[in-house]
Amino acid sequence: DAGVYSFVQQSLSDKLTLNAGVRLQIHEVFGKEWIPSGGFSWRAAEYLTWKASVSKGFRSPTIRELYIWNHNSNLKPETIMNYETGFHFSLPEKNLKIELTGFLLNGDNMIIIVPMVGLENAGNINNKGIEFSSSFAPVKDLSLVFNYSYINMKEPVYATPEHNFYLSCNYVRDRLRVTASLQQVINLDTDPAVTKVAHEDYTLLNSRISYRVLKFAEIFVSAENILNQKYENNKYYPMPGITAFGGVKLRFQ
Repeated sequence: DAGVYSFVQQSLSDKLTLNAGVRLQIHEVFGKEWIPSGGFSWRAAEYLTWKASVSKGFRSPTIRELYIWNHNSNLKPETIMNYETGFHFSLPEKNLKIELTGFLLNGDNMIIIVPMVGLENAGNINNKGIEFSSSFAPVKDLSLVFNYSYINMKEPVYATPEHNFYLSCNYVRDRLRVTASLQQVINLDTDPAVTKVAHEDYTLLNSRISYRVLKFAEIFVSAENILNQKYENNKYYPMPGITAFGGVKLRFQ
């Protein structure tokens, strides 16, 4: 299995930038595959940029998938086409950044687990959704980050949540640093078997406090899953409850 690729990016003006690329993948079993991509970035206003791209994804079955777990020599490569567009808004004097992206993903021959059978190609998938991200520093020592993603899945996709919220807060004052994060996951499929769907919902609250006692040393304490959520990212593998630990971090330059 070998490949070669080329990528080019060109600014046509102070507002418009184009990019394009192509990869040729050559596989002893599956032959040749051309994998193109292209996009542009348009600075619509001083603080507003519009971006869009189209790209193809391709993955051949691995040796493990073909032979190690049962015998799946009939597996075909996975192929995906991804279309996305979005806007980026920035106000440097206000320490504010906002980005909104919409995407459409069409895939074919996705490799999935079938109980008592092994691995098979599952056919088509069709996902579409939006992603929102923002960062804001309301005062000198405090910064906030918020991310949200929504994916509408025609068929459930393993390890991919329908909704994902994330909020973090970072406070730095002299030698003290305090961070806290809140994440909410809704409709996460934790079972890799295509014939089963195990939805999981949970909310995680984490925090960390550190203090730099010397130029090269800091002490810290942290706590994870403070809300003591009972959840699984993978079916039959429960995650730990409240976890707290501390330590000393040394840095040598």
